[in-house]
Amino acid sequence: MDYAKLKAELVEIVEVSSQVPEEFRSQCFAMLFDRLLKESSGGTSKNNIKEDAENESENGSSNQGEAPLRTSGSFKAFMKRTKLEQKTLESVVMLEGNEVHFLVEPSHNKLAKGTLEWALLLALKNGLVAGTLSTDPETLRSVVQEKGFYDRPNFATGLKSEKYKEYFKGPLEYQGEARVLTPSGEQALAKLMQDLVTGSNK
Repeated sequence: MDYAKLKAELVEIVEVSSQVPEEFRSQCFAMLFDRLLKESSGGTSKNNIKEDAENESENGSSNQGEAPLRTSGSFKAFMKRTKLEQKTLESVVMLEGNEVHFLVEPSHNKLAKGTLEWALLLALKNGLVAGTLSTDPETLRSVVQEKGFYDRPNFATGLKSEKYKEYFKGPLEYQGEARVLTPSGEQALAKLMQDLVTGSNK
């Protein structure tokens, strides 16, 4: 075991865990630390396999978010197309049954950029829960209001910008239907997730 590498990665785990909402911080740290130990030891112990299986039996899904990936071929295909690694996914979201909790979120103060990023992240959430990478414009409106990115005078106009046309199959319109990501949108989502993990999303 490379203890120097383990120590460096532990520092990174502490940093990532500190960025999530306080109520999920301990669970996030435990999940990432457990995974680090498994990777460092070259595999998963029999005890951990047994515990994971018991958790899956009791909760209907893995507490590390792996069950939806095993049951959604379309989401696994998305990961393969965009070369998205599972460790990146698990650093961005935590799954609890059908509930998706974001461990890292956009934290800048740019309204238009934040709205577009949440449009992509909502597609991620729907992809995990329902198997379709799609975003509903009214859900997006509610989320950006909650997260502080809502630009009321320009929200509807912003959804008609070239980025949305590039990233979604059809317009996101007021009280309109949900729209699925295009291949460009899928790539943008994968890049956003990577940027959130590395802290380069400023």
